[in-house]
Amino acid sequence: MNALNAQPGEIKPFTRVITTPPAFPWDQEKAAQLDARHTSPMAGMSGGGLTIVVKRLKPWRPRESGRFAAVYLKGSVPPQGLSFTVDVQGQPVKVEIASKTAQAAQLRQRVWLLGAIVVVILSLVLQIGLVLKRRAEVEDRLAQLQPQIERMTKLNAGLVKTRQNAQALSELDLQGRDVQGAVNALRTVTISRDPSARIEAFHWDRGDWALEVRGETVPLKAGSVDLQKAPKPVRRGVSLWVYSQPRATTPASTERVP
Repeated sequence: MNALNAQPGEIKPFTRVITTPPAFPWDQEKAAQLDARHTSPMAGMSGGGLTIVVKRLKPWRPRESGRFAAVYLKGSVPPQGLSFTVDVQGQPVKVEIASKTAQAAQLRQRVWLLGAIVVVILSLVLQIGLVLKRRAEVEDRLAQLQPQIERMTKLNAGLVKTRQNAQALSELDLQGRDVQGAVNALRTVTISRDPSARIEAFHWDRGDWALEVRGETVPLKAGSVDLQKAPKPVRRGVSLWVYSQPRATTPASTERVP
């Protein structure tokens, strides 16, 4: 034993071994501390103070019990602290008791550390609160914008449909012409179409129109429209059936005889 400014016989160490059940290391240490204090064999001794130091005897391992050495010191500890080695069941255990100044410094350090942890936790809570508030504001804003987004989506769909219709009219070459006439012709084809006919294209020009039909089937039902088949196919296997709008006949001019 090595004690600064301590008279021989003032410090009386007593040791005992404490076994704890398998648990996490901090739980084992807490259990050993409680066991050492509440079952102290020197609690009834008179005179002087009692200092208890608990040291782990073997490293912590999962699913294994813990072994600790409880060192009891009966007597006053020198203000400068104390350091000595004691034998516990053949195993040397070094015991160090810090001076009062060092203990006060350690306490201040723990208080500062605890304060820093509290500040960090409060900062995290504040940040989380701000994030949740911001998220709620964004969700409210999105809820307000949802009707506008739906209206814009419908408007965009209408514009796309208009462009598609314009493209279809452009492909039919109906710009600057009688669109109603083309619509009427398409209606006639739709109503009078022979289900077995394979119509591949529709052409319209100033009242006259034609159908490209694959095969020899007459595209429209009999008696609906007077169609004429072109003498030559448009391409292999595709015939052209033409409808010509009746033209108004101009009466022949008569020559007056004097």
